[in-house]
Amino acid sequence: MIADRRAQREALDLGPSTDDVIRDRAELAEQIRALGELVEMAAAYGYDVSRPAANGDRVPRRDRHRRTDPGHPDHVPLPADALQPGTGAGAEP
Repeated sequence: MIADRRAQREALDLGPSTDDVIRDRAELAEQIRALGELVEMAAAYGYDVSRPAANGDRVPRRDRHRRTDPGHPDHVPLPADALQPGTGAGAEP
């Protein structure tokens, strides 16, 4: 994402410096700075977020709230026994 933002900022340098271009360059510079801080913070916790995920194991699910929010039309209720301690998937027989 950082490389993409840098490319966008460089593309803005090809045209005239209008108010909109100056504003867009400042916004892109802020995004690049914030993304760099995010990479540093994740590295402090032992995660490398500087490149795309190699597999889907750690990719966040954007639709997770749909299934867990009872008010959402796509909500999938859990079986009643899944909410009881010692029952449901993974319970000892």
